[in-house]
Amino acid sequence: MRSRSDQSSSPCIFKGGGQSRLGFARSSQENQPVLRSFAGLCLLTACVSCTAELGGSSAETSGGPGTGSPYHTGSGSTPGVGGPGAGSGDGGNNGTGENGTGGDGGHSVEADPNRVTLHRLNKVEYNNTIRDLFGGMDLHPADDFPADDESHGFNNIASTLTIDSVLFELYERAADDVLDAALAAPDRGSWLACETPDTACARQAIASLAERAWRRPVESAEVERLLALASSAELEGLGWEESLKQSLKAILISPHFLYRVEIDPDPTSIEPHLLDAFELASRLSYFLWSSMPDAELFELARSGSLLSVDVLEAQVDRMFADPKASS
Repeated sequence: MRSRSDQSSSPCIFKGGGQSRLGFARSSQENQPVLRSFAGLCLLTACVSCTAELGGSSAETSGGPGTGSPYHTGSGSTPGVGGPGAGSGDGGNNGTGENGTGGDGGHSVEADPNRVTLHRLNKVEYNNTIRDLFGGMDLHPADDFPADDESHGFNNIASTLTIDSVLFELYERAADDVLDAALAAPDRGSWLACETPDTACARQAIASLAERAWRRPVESAEVERLLALASSAELEGLGWEESLKQSLKAILISPHFLYRVEIDPDPTSIEPHLLDAFELASRLSYFLWSSMPDAELFELARSGSLLSVDVLEAQVDRMFADPKASS
């Protein structure tokens, strides 16, 4: 997929010189007033206006060391900002010349914003998402997962968050444990209203959970494929609730749940483009809460209002005031 840039804990990401520069991750409580303003600025510039390309202007830069025979002139080069530049220097006794002067970087012809790396939920994000997905259940299934790999002191850099066969097996086990607890909970009616076999009710329950778990609207074909898993399990002799659990489990081990997916509508294009409202809601919630969007964010994303500057600023303030911002 080709779009804005690699993801981190922050939606405030700018692309320049081929590397993503991160805004900030998490903060102490006393810094929240300052960071609240900064978060709003970051979200407005990075999320609503997409990613800024900083490496496209004309610039001079230094060339690399020249090389050549003793007492002869060598040459060296290093990329200029926005394009390659060549330099030259006098060769020394060891065949290495002085640094040359780089050429004019020039203007970038194609401002390719690069790609977004699929961001797997780390352990904290997984636990928090399960909690919020099932009405605040006090479960911590990711505590049994292997430690997340770190990069530059962060354990939520997308390029380091991989899945191997062991972790996927643990995801399957966690999904079973979570659903067993959720289906046995006395308040399960908040997310599953079906008490007796009812295909229409099961379809609605699957669609509702998938939309919240995958953090985007689901298509009817996706719902039917999930429902077919329950139907197949029932034909094999499983009871109605256990059959329904197979569909719900598929939601929790889907890449759409385990990863924060941002689909590029035109992967071959190098033109920067905006996040859609649901992608923005996810970036915002995982940045400030390390968890999924709540009902208010989902509603604002569904209506498209979240893309409004004023609405976005108000949501940043609301989310900073929520206890989840300091958890």
